[in-house]
Amino acid sequence: MKPSDFAIGSLESRALARMQAQHIRGSKRRIEIISNVPRPQHTLPPGTNHSVPYAEPWQETQGGVLLRHIYRPGEWKTLPTETVPVCPDCGTSFRQRKEQIGDLAWFEADCMDRHI
Repeated sequence: MKPSDFAIGSLESRALARMQAQHIRGSKRRIEIISNVPRPQHTLPPGTNHSVPYAEPWQETQGGVLLRHIYRPGEWKTLPTETVPVCPDCGTSFRQRKEQIGDLAWFEADCMDRHI
């Protein structure tokens, strides 16, 4: 069956077109680059800033691979720390990474699922 088997704009043609698009997107290889380095300000979605996790839209590369950049904010804190950073949007506390540099520890956003 093809969407063209049905009237233009009908529920059936739109449903088939959505299913075909989903299958095409679902079968492509995907690469996500997660970084704590913010990309240039012009790539931020409207209403966001560099203190909240965000993902850029998927883009297709020349090789047909879907690629997107994900930003995960974080900050260095001297241990022992009295305050753990918190996401200003959802209030979730950042989590401490296991790796440390001397008495410095990296805390990163732990609310990716809520924002992406």
